[in-house]
Amino acid sequence: MIKKRHLKKLSLVFLIGFMVFDVWGQGTVKGYIRDEFGKPIAGATVAVKGTTIMTLSDEYGVYELLTSFKSCSISISYNGKSKTLPVLFDNNQVVVLNPVLSIRKGVEKNLFGLQVGTGLNIYNEKRLTKDETWRIQLEATLIPVFLNYDAYEYSTSGLLLYPFNVSSELRSYFNLEKRSSMNKKTQGNAGNYFSLALRYCPGSTILNDFNLDYSRGTNNLPDIWLIYPSLGFRRTIGNSFNVEFMVGAGTNIVDFKIISYGNNFEPISAQWLNVIAGYASLKFGWNLISH
Repeated sequence: MIKKRHLKKLSLVFLIGFMVFDVWGQGTVKGYIRDEFGKPIAGATVAVKGTTIMTLSDEYGVYELLTSFKSCSISISYNGKSKTLPVLFDNNQVVVLNPVLSIRKGVEKNLFGLQVGTGLNIYNEKRLTKDETWRIQLEATLIPVFLNYDAYEYSTSGLLLYPFNVSSELRSYFNLEKRSSMNKKTQGNAGNYFSLALRYCPGSTILNDFNLDYSRGTNNLPDIWLIYPSLGFRRTIGNSFNVEFMVGAGTNIVDFKIISYGNNFEPISAQWLNVIAGYASLKFGWNLISH
């Protein structure tokens, strides 16, 4: 038979145990859920793994979940993507989790903006595949071109500066998925890329002093078409601003025929124009349209 004093001791032990479990075991997990572009995810499922305890995030990505476990694993899922995070409640009994779910992998469907730095350009970048884009760009920048000319006892070479170019460019981004998995921003095509560009550079007499015709003394430069392989990286600052660096080199894709004239202004010789061009740019820009 259990004595009264023993019964009191047992009751006290159970009471203390219940109070300890209550203090340790009641907790709240709350926060907000966003995607890799910083946008809130509405309707994401937040659950205590292995239980039926769950809730959904609201239109702002905010959620709050009550649990009676001292430690547990919280599962966040949305549209086939999921993430599991461990939770251990501290003395405050409140744990704040602001997870990022990578649900929009790949490049933007359309990117239109302005950039300024080593040049000024306006561009439009269209999605082709998950990692590839097609970019059209009008640019005012100085492209150094080394030109070699040899015709009729006259040869010369020099460095020219072409101030304008129009380009059609194919880009392949190769680390967007990795950056997304590391919870790094990929909004606005923030990643590293290889590109192959076809650039058209119209001739100019403004910035150059290079005589292609020794007898006439003219410095009119030919229009050139360049094929440009490049390597670059792009990063997004905030929601709309970006910084981009690119370096590349190219050559003419067609030979340019330069005619030399004699004293009677009759064509006496024709030679091909050889072009080697370099390109490097550092620009800061603003995404006017991004989706």
